[in-house]
Amino acid sequence: MLVAWKEFAKGKRKKLDVQEFQYRLMDNILELHRELKAGTYHHGEYQHFKISDPKPRDIHKASVRDRIVHHALYRQLYPFFARTFIADSYSCQKGKGTHKAMDRFRAYAHKVSQNHTRTCYVLKCDIRKFFASIDQRALLSIVERYVTDAHIVALIKNVVESFNSGVLGKGLPLGNLTSQLFVNIYMNEFDQYAKHTLKAKHYVRYADDFVFLSQDREWLVSLLPRIATYLSEKLALELHPNKVSIQTFSCSADCHEAEDAASVAGESRHRRSSDVVSGIIVAWEYGEVEDEGVFGKCLTLKFTVFSLHYYRSFAIVRDINTADFFQNWMQVRWFQNECD
Repeated sequence: MLVAWKEFAKGKRKKLDVQEFQYRLMDNILELHRELKAGTYHHGEYQHFKISDPKPRDIHKASVRDRIVHHALYRQLYPFFARTFIADSYSCQKGKGTHKAMDRFRAYAHKVSQNHTRTCYVLKCDIRKFFASIDQRALLSIVERYVTDAHIVALIKNVVESFNSGVLGKGLPLGNLTSQLFVNIYMNEFDQYAKHTLKAKHYVRYADDFVFLSQDREWLVSLLPRIATYLSEKLALELHPNKVSIQTFSCSADCHEAEDAASVAGESRHRRSSDVVSGIIVAWEYGEVEDEGVFGKCLTLKFTVFSLHYYRSFAIVRDINTADFFQNWMQVRWFQNECD
């Protein structure tokens, strides 16, 4: 528990609630240890607040003692579950992150387009109200297939069921360190389905955004009903109807035109991007959410931005608003480097 405390307290020692816990540190740690050992620990309530991303997002902050338990639980579970994840899942994992996801996306686009000599189609999908839609019973059922220790399963159930989204048995809290791991465990079911049943060779996922790349547009179209059915029946999730698209990548001489368009993006876009960053930084600096989860959950950096990171090599046609995404990317790139 002391190791979990040290990990949790990094960068938070000036926070009032952390100082209050630290004032009687050993008493609090020993009490927490006794409760966990006896099975009498009960997760407390959450403090709720909102950030703008740029739309309002609900963040739920657990107490210090509960967040220490999150760290302790994460330290035990992550090393095991990380080995079960596919290589092309990139959110909230050590040694991964958005930059690695971009590199993988670029490599796949290069391969599928045969060095930009063929058309590369990208099926991009987004899950509607992802965190609020996680089925707690389904998540616990998945966990129980891997974890056989009854005490650990009971503790995971305690943490998962501590959150009430307003719909019984639904949702995980934005802000919990454990939520970052739980959503990867949950979505790993779909990752395995994509790789082994759909036979997708070129598939990348970051949190609730994922893409399939192929030269065959009709094959990508045929995947949509199968994806929707699996997510609905197995994971109780729904694709966002306005955020599913098949985009086209091709090599072109229009890259510099895209750069020029981005450089003259309007002030409103600049303000919107700044709002995204500001909301995240406020929550992060004041210790309201765990460092590991802020970027992965609060920053709406979609897979189409992958191509903009390398837009001198890729020209984006038809479906992507280049100026809008580029302006947003320039505003948040520095923050990525802090969080990856």
